[in-house]
Amino acid sequence: MNSYRYRMFSKLNIHGDVELTHLAIRHGLCNAESLASQ
Repeated sequence: MNSYRYRMFSKLNIHGDVELTHLAIRHGLCNAESLASQ
């Protein structure tokens, strides 16, 4: 599972979970309000 994750990070040119979260918010895949309530 980790190899898939690292390949995805490489293709998206991101380097961690925080960048992945920012990318998801920018593209409307999740919203910051729902993440803040968790």
